[in-house]
Amino acid sequence: MKGYLKSAVDLVRRAAWTFPTIVNRADSAGISPQEMFEREALSAEDLDQLLDHAFERYYQTSGLFGTPETAKEIVRNVAAMGVDEVACLIDFGIATDTVLENLHHIKSLMDGLRSEGGVMRKASVAEDIVTGAVTHLQCTPSMAAFLAADAAGASALRRLDCLMVGGEAFPPDLAQRLRSGLKGRLLNMYGPTETTIWSSVAVLDQVGDRVPLGAPIVNTTLSVHGADGRALPELVPGELWIGGAGVAAGYWNRPDLTAERFVETPQGRVYRTGDLVRRMPDGGLQFLGRIDNQVKIRGHRIELGEIEAALRAQPAVRDGVVHPVSFGPGDTRLVAYVTADRGPRPDADALRLALASTLPDIMVPSQFVTLDRMPLTPNGKIDRKALPKPGAERVEVGVETARGSTEETIAGIWATALGLTEVAVTANFFDMGGHSLLVVQVQRQMRDALGRDIAITDLFRFPTVRSLAAHLSDAGEERPDAASRGAARAAARLTRMGRR
Repeated sequence: MKGYLKSAVDLVRRAAWTFPTIVNRADSAGISPQEMFEREALSAEDLDQLLDHAFERYYQTSGLFGTPETAKEIVRNVAAMGVDEVACLIDFGIATDTVLENLHHIKSLMDGLRSEGGVMRKASVAEDIVTGAVTHLQCTPSMAAFLAADAAGASALRRLDCLMVGGEAFPPDLAQRLRSGLKGRLLNMYGPTETTIWSSVAVLDQVGDRVPLGAPIVNTTLSVHGADGRALPELVPGELWIGGAGVAAGYWNRPDLTAERFVETPQGRVYRTGDLVRRMPDGGLQFLGRIDNQVKIRGHRIELGEIEAALRAQPAVRDGVVHPVSFGPGDTRLVAYVTADRGPRPDADALRLALASTLPDIMVPSQFVTLDRMPLTPNGKIDRKALPKPGAERVEVGVETARGSTEETIAGIWATALGLTEVAVTANFFDMGGHSLLVVQVQRQMRDALGRDIAITDLFRFPTVRSLAAHLSDAGEERPDAASRGAARAAARLTRMGRR
């Protein structure tokens, strides 16, 4: 397992936060343990002690290690969080025969847990609807989509007198699909926890291009305001403010946040939702996204909800989520996660072209990941934090000859580390298969070969051989001309932005 941890630098980095050697050095230097881990090369002895420390941490807290008796506690802990399946991954170089000989221990663990109770199989929502003769169901759009996509779930939904959907933005295509398959009423329920859950209801007898938020419930007011607090006219996007009897007193022991989100007005106390809406001519409210769901990518502010709406409109996509993923300092990319809609898996190139036809280039995700299903929180909402981080995409690049000893040295080290015969001097290190562990490895090799300190962050800032060599040339190495440096920066930027 220590060998496995040595190849998983993220796991070791997390353990380094509590490793006494690194903590003490970091305190003395006035920096964080993570910064110390990245800056300072560990001796072989220090590294071995860190791996021992990491082993103890993960052995005690992060897997079914030990005996059936010692593994019961962690199974019960995750079962209490709503987990009803546990997959056992054997990935530590253990011989196949050894694994097979010891599978009876897993069986012992399963039998022991069952005999003690508490982790038996749970009935599905569809089964609960049927066996309990359920007439009314409230769930999130994500849960409704799973039910509608399954034959048993769709059959169960047809039994309902009323399906109430809320907690997330309600995609129009899902609403249309549910409406066509339901005999009972379909309601869109809207309202944040801070206004006691429900604030408005829309009865969806028919579904158009957008799902309305509906009319306010009794003793509730809905109004649209600009950044300056002024009320806005029809069709002008702004923040939704909710007033009335359901507005909470504030956040417990958070006076600063309470003052920011809860506002006293001449009409009474209101809650600023952070939801971006606009009022339509018929008086209904149209949800546009989250004000705080904006992200900044290379200087541009982007509304993720707008991209997600375009993604979900594609015929092959059942559900889509766009999430900013950091691939290193200064390298944040938009990644789209999609699930298929009763057909072949969505084609990434086709999705990219479709979004590029309606969205600016900066809003087109750089990568598309197809999932069997979206990860959900215990209450059924999409768990964005649990979305898997994709590997860097490989791109076909032409090999341009290195110029000068610095480029040749860097290119040789990178090629060896990446397992390639040669590397293009304008190709992105991470697109060729590089990752954080290799960054640490090549940083140390370049330091030794070039006889100078090279910060790990330099490899993220200058991820091509040419741009890194140009950066290092400031210390006296041969310097490419201005045109070459500009071309190198442009090539690296284009590689990171769009792989164009």
